[in-house]
Amino acid sequence: MSLSASAKRVFERLGVSATYKRTTKGAYDPVSGSYGPGETTTHAIKVAPPSAYELDYIDGTLIQRGDAQVEIAADSLPFAPALSSSDTADALVIAGTEYQLIHVEPRYARDAVAVYTVQVRG
Repeated sequence: MSLSASAKRVFERLGVSATYKRTTKGAYDPVSGSYGPGETTTHAIKVAPPSAYELDYIDGTLIQRGDAQVEIAADSLPFAPALSSSDTADALVIAGTEYQLIHVEPRYARDAVAVYTVQVRG
């Protein structure tokens, strides 16, 4: 069994429920000059409970007061978590609060990603 599968089992047993949302931008309409409706896909997952940053790490720029870290098992999603771009917007919803992904750090076990450590801001 891979480390990612083991992490997923632990998070499913001890983690908190979350919804990973990925919204893709709709097609561009040159006549109206705007984008059509996008598509949002959701994935119900379990994650390690959010962990607030210690005060020593909060610099007010990269890490702000209220930011937290969340661990996501790589096997929980069919894709890697990603920061919002011009084409997609990813978010994580935990206990009714929607968090923006600020930074994604893959954690490896040998050659494969086992867990993603995600900095979130709500």
